[in-house]
Amino acid sequence: RNQMVVQELQKEFKNVTLTCREEVEKVRETVQCEADAKIETIRAEAMNANTKDEWERSKQKLIQQHQEEVAGLREQFRETQEKMMEFKEAAESNGIVAVGED
Repeated sequence: RNQMVVQELQKEFKNVTLTCREEVEKVRETVQCEADAKIETIRAEAMNANTKDEWERSKQKLIQQHQEEVAGLREQFRETQEKMMEFKEAAESNGIVAVGED
């Protein structure tokens, strides 16, 4: 009975780990797509900018938006890492060794 519980918890740990990895990969893909779109936006604005000051204002606005988005993504990543660590610690405190962990 205990062995079955351990196996079930190991299976759950593996599923949570895989889910978190998939979420991280989705975020990476999303960020890359957004970055590509922003590059195109920057190019378009640069071509349409009538003055150097106008271009500088536009550039500063884009930099600020990017910094805010990066901060949000870092927070999401930190929260995911915390959840993984909590789950791992809970599993280890119950004598469960992480299976399939790199």
